[in-house]
Amino acid sequence: MTLDALIMLGGALVAFLSVAGFPPSLYKPMFFILGVFVVALGIVARRQRGERETAERMNAQGGKRSFAASSMSHENEQENTFAQ
Repeated sequence: MTLDALIMLGGALVAFLSVAGFPPSLYKPMFFILGVFVVALGIVARRQRGERETAERMNAQGGKRSFAASSMSHENEQENTFAQ
């Protein structure tokens, strides 16, 4: 199942539980579990989007790192040289 389908399924289950007529002792833990499930899916979706945007940015730059990233790595190399 895709991430989108899982998010829609979680939403459908929340909607179903609210009208299904379960006693509060059952649906409160179910809502909690579904809430944690939806939050976890949101975190996964955000990480995937961030990785995709980073890859697209790298492709747009021709695989080159930004000036700030290259200067930071150069400073780290100098620090390692002085430490030895």
